[in-house]
Amino acid sequence: MVAMDEYELELREVIERGITALPGVTCYSRAKRRTSTLLISVEGIEPITIETRLRERGFLAQAGHFYALEVCNALGLGMMGGVRFGLAPYNTLEEAEGLVTALAGAIAEG
Repeated sequence: MVAMDEYELELREVIERGITALPGVTCYSRAKRRTSTLLISVEGIEPITIETRLRERGFLAQAGHFYALEVCNALGLGMMGGVRFGLAPYNTLEEAEGLVTALAGAIAEG
């Protein structure tokens, strides 16, 4: 189990490094101890739009507040929430890098 957790966290770090370079992206999943799930928002683009664009590119993402409305309000995300995606032991480095590329493309569409 430890090896799988470490692997997922390595992939998460690849994604985090990639998305920090993208314009307007805020990553909210910054706790010291956490899972391989990320919550982001993109300035000027609704979460559902990012979700749709990522799905069109073959990546599963979910938009919303995920029944954590108080947290989303505290983060300034409101009812629309953010975009959430996660990793599993079967994901690959290529998929993690591909997610960053897909997100960059989704943002470029405006």
